[in-house]
Amino acid sequence: STRDSIGHRRGSTSTSGGGNINILPEEGSSLHHHFQTCTSLSRIREELQATMEDESENKKLGFGLNCCAKPEESTGRYLAHSIGLNANLIESGGGGRIGIMAGGSTAVALSRVNNFVMQELLPAYPSAVIEEDDEGRIPFTEAIIRWIEARRAVRKWKLETDLTREKVALVSRRLQQR
Repeated sequence: STRDSIGHRRGSTSTSGGGNINILPEEGSSLHHHFQTCTSLSRIREELQATMEDESENKKLGFGLNCCAKPEESTGRYLAHSIGLNANLIESGGGGRIGIMAGGSTAVALSRVNNFVMQELLPAYPSAVIEEDDEGRIPFTEAIIRWIEARRAVRKWKLETDLTREKVALVSRRLQQR
C-alpha cells in the first residue's frame, strides 16, 4: 500500500473470497470513512495505530489532539460514531468476509468488534461515548435504532405467523366438524 502526504496508508483492496472488500482507505478518504466502511478489524486497528503513532510524533512537537478526539468536519462524528455505522464490520466480526462465508456466530463477531471498541478505541478518547454529532446523536445511536427496528420486524412477523397458524387451525377444526 501507499502513504499519502500525512502518512496514512491508502488505496488497498482485497479480492480474496470473492468481490472487492474495502480493507484500507481509498485515496483521499478520511480515517472516519475507513472506520465506517472497512470490513477488516485488523486493518482498522493498523490504520488507527499508524495514525496515532504519527500523532505521537506531532505531540512531541506540541501539535494537535489524537485522531479519536477529532470530529469529522462534515458530520461532527467521532471515530466511535463511524465504527458504529459500519454494519458490515459488525456482521463480519471484523474478519473482512460478509454473509455465509464469514463463519462463526453473530455473537462472536459482535464480541470482536466490542472488544476493539472497549479496549482500544474508547480508551484513546473516553469522552467519545457522550460526544454528539451534528444531528445530536451519540455514538452507536443508529446501530441501536437498527437493532430495535429489526427486533420489531421479527416480532411483527412472529405475530403474523401465529395469527395465520390460528386461522389455519380454526378453519381446519371447522372442516373436521363438517
